[in-house]
Amino acid sequence: MKRFLLLVFLFASFSTYATNLNPGEVIITGYNADNADQFTFVLLVETTAGTVVKFTDKAWNNTTSAFSGSEGIVVWESDQDLPCGTEITITKTAGNIFVPSIGLITNNPTGNFLLNATGEQILVFRGSQASPIFLYGISFRNTGWTYDVANNNTTSDLPPSLTLGTSALDLGANVSNAKYNCTTTTTTANIVADAGIASNWLTSTTRFTNLSGCGYTCDAANPCGTVTATWASGAWQGGILPDLTKTVVLNDNYDTATQTSFSACSLTISAGVTLNISDNTFVEVERNVDNSGTVYVHTAGTFIQNSNVENFINNAAGTSSVIKETALINNWYEYTYWSSPVTGETVEDAFFTANPDRRFYFNAANFADLFYEVGNNNTLTAYSATDTLDDIDDNGDDWQYASGIMTPGVGYAATLSPTSFSIGGGSGNNFAHIFSGPFNNGLINVAVVRNDDSSTSAIPDNNWNFIGNPYPSAIDVDLFMAANQYSTSNTDGTLDGSIYLWSQNTPPSNNNNGNQQLNFSDADYAVINGIGETAGGDGITPTRHIASGQGFFVNYDDNATTPGTVVFNNGMRVKANNNLFFRNSNTATAALNNENDNFHVEKLRLNLTSDNGVFNQILIAYNTLATNDFDGAYYDAVKNLSSNTAVKFGSKILNNPNLFAIQAKNISDLNENEIVPLAFSTSINVATLYTISIVDVQGNFLANNPIYLKDNLNSTIHDLTASDYNFTSVVGEFNNRFEIVFNNASLSIDNNEITSNNLSIIELENDNIMFKVDQNFTIQSIQIFDTLGKEVYNFKGENSTETYNMKELSSSLYIAKVTLNNGQTITKKAIKK
Repeated sequence: MKRFLLLVFLFASFSTYATNLNPGEVIITGYNADNADQFTFVLLVETTAGTVVKFTDKAWNNTTSAFSGSEGIVVWESDQDLPCGTEITITKTAGNIFVPSIGLITNNPTGNFLLNATGEQILVFRGSQASPIFLYGISFRNTGWTYDVANNNTTSDLPPSLTLGTSALDLGANVSNAKYNCTTTTTTANIVADAGIASNWLTSTTRFTNLSGCGYTCDAANPCGTVTATWASGAWQGGILPDLTKTVVLNDNYDTATQTSFSACSLTISAGVTLNISDNTFVEVERNVDNSGTVYVHTAGTFIQNSNVENFINNAAGTSSVIKETALINNWYEYTYWSSPVTGETVEDAFFTANPDRRFYFNAANFADLFYEVGNNNTLTAYSATDTLDDIDDNGDDWQYASGIMTPGVGYAATLSPTSFSIGGGSGNNFAHIFSGPFNNGLINVAVVRNDDSSTSAIPDNNWNFIGNPYPSAIDVDLFMAANQYSTSNTDGTLDGSIYLWSQNTPPSNNNNGNQQLNFSDADYAVINGIGETAGGDGITPTRHIASGQGFFVNYDDNATTPGTVVFNNGMRVKANNNLFFRNSNTATAALNNENDNFHVEKLRLNLTSDNGVFNQILIAYNTLATNDFDGAYYDAVKNLSSNTAVKFGSKILNNPNLFAIQAKNISDLNENEIVPLAFSTSINVATLYTISIVDVQGNFLANNPIYLKDNLNSTIHDLTASDYNFTSVVGEFNNRFEIVFNNASLSIDNNEITSNNLSIIELENDNIMFKVDQNFTIQSIQIFDTLGKEVYNFKGENSTETYNMKELSSSLYIAKVTLNNGQTITKKAIKK
């Protein structure tokens, strides 16, 4: 009996001692497809006896998430501990028997493993054929990583868990024999990077005599050191706390809400263990994650890996999910912009609460805006040089139905179904979406498109692309821009420097331009560029971070080369700032951007609101690098997709037809003589009281000087630092009505002002109406408008209290505009009974 137990113990020890390799920790370094088959691979970590690696020339089909074809599998097992950098050659001999230079082939003969000299692939994996964990892949066919059902033995998709350049290679041609040219043989990351470049490979139409021989030297052994922090029985064993230098093992359930956030060099989660990463907490891992348990990352929680070449591995029993809640949803048809933070999730599972015809992706290649329409009248008119873009695809084929596996870094849009909306509690509730699969990590490249269809138009159209944060952590906008914005110093960049986040506040309308009977107002976008941020329809000003799972629009720069990519990498990821997700609710509170550097020197953020729900926000910024001309979207971001909204409000740039949400100017122009032109237009034909107000200021000059709004239509000036400015308007476009100025003395207007609360309107007997202001002021004139903006009375005055007979007025709502002796205009609604 004792002997039997000892044998069981030895067997268990051996099986758990085997190394579970991660993607990129084993790479193919050469192959001969001309008979007899031969290939070499390198281990880029220390491995123990019993480590198993499988090689196949079967095809992988991403649609079915399964192998295809009838080819074979070679199973290699290490019979000894091997150092990092060990290169092994496997050669086919008679009888379909494969012989390794080190170790064992445990499944000889290996079936139909036969490399095709006219091109195919080798996939490296561990685990079962039904649930493989892919480690590496090499394609040597001219069609690349694209599965073709008609050629299912020699074509393959790239498994989603593999990444070109770090855990996969595409030689780009039908190459019968090839090997790595030993460009780099030291440092693991450099070996992986250089071996992942096709130009670093030698190719031949005849067999190579020797595929191996480079001699590889890896990083120092045991990169995570020899100290392990183990969580068990509700405590860190032996008082050893986790940090970035230690291996961390969770043998008991762990919740960061009741315990604390932690960091690790590597993380192992044992079977049966649940790790909960709660809101506003994080788990940070320097290198790899080996998960046999269950991991949940909640809406504002963060999981972050620092190494671009390590992966998050779910073993057979392991599951991992990111739970993202929408902001408060008021109607079932409200869209949220998403991006999957995990690998292998499907549109159908992530958005099972949406009907199939309410799940979309954006086909940027189909977007063409050469014509415009007015009021969704379906009449297309070619642009002239002075027009502004309506940003609507001319034939309506840009938004496409989404299905299948979600591509990391790609944006998706989805609503709820009416049934799901009702079951979830209806208006005013958050709705959870669950993304399940291994967490995305490392370098992720997303193809972007510049359609160039504007060559025949008087003005160039935009080149919109819909992408998203692919990680279970927030990313830093400035680091994302640094990698992806096109400039003369970053010609590999593709983007113009602006980001647009959907922030819906208005319902769909048949007056909004688009390809449907009812279309959403595309002015409901929050904007971020290199200068700052403005709120969208919900009134929430974004921060300099993009939350996990958040989709957003970017614009391909007209000067960048094409085709191109957008790059995401771990260097952009942050441990916090994952709590602001758009579409967001107008009841939320956002932390304002608080930059205090020499680049962003002075900022003025203004709101235009109304008593019937209008919201527009703009930002004027001054720094040392901008000019007063259009400097590109990184400095000057247009009011995106807003040409047909009910109310437009923005700044103007000389000789530019666009309206700007964010405008940057040179700091040298910020003095008491500065003038900032503002444009306003409205199509609202009911009585509306508009308000222009200061949201916040930044910088010494703006914080310590009055900021005036000049109304050129009414010949008045108002101190916005003292109070908000109220006004009314008839329907129309007023591109020169308002200006921000900083010199009140030159206009000879008294600085003392009052608000609408200081104006009393009292209905007396016999249709007499009394108007009363503080005794320090006198009324110069009173205009009365009906709800359509038509003037019905115009009175003169000379006292602080004036009474007028208005017997011609019927019982209704009217608007009074009162001009005082200091030039101030007060607008107030009143109902005549």
